[in-house]
Amino acid sequence: MINAGAAGYLDKNVGAEKLVDSIRRAASGESLFDEQQKKRARQWHEGIEKKWNSLSEREKQVLRLLAEGASNKDIASKLRISLKTVDKHLEKIYQKLGVSSRAQAVAWGIEHGGDFPY
Repeated sequence: MINAGAAGYLDKNVGAEKLVDSIRRAASGESLFDEQQKKRARQWHEGIEKKWNSLSEREKQVLRLLAEGASNKDIASKLRISLKTVDKHLEKIYQKLGVSSRAQAVAWGIEHGGDFPY
């Protein structure tokens, strides 16, 4: 939310007075996130960055091709590697990202992956 430009987060049960005050503070450019929320956001972002950076350049290439809908055979052909090597890359990608399928890997890449998919 912070990266997207949100000024803060309010619980849906916040009272009218606090809501109005928060709108005014946000309109004046003040951040409504408390230090704990900012700390959690930084930790989350660092975890995502660590996972993305754990991928080798070849694994990132494989992930990009997955996002384009390439089959293992297509990936092997485009990267001039064997099908067995593609399988090994996929295993490592799944392990490093903490996912268990092609669809989850692609979704993770699209949601979190820096310059992904292109």
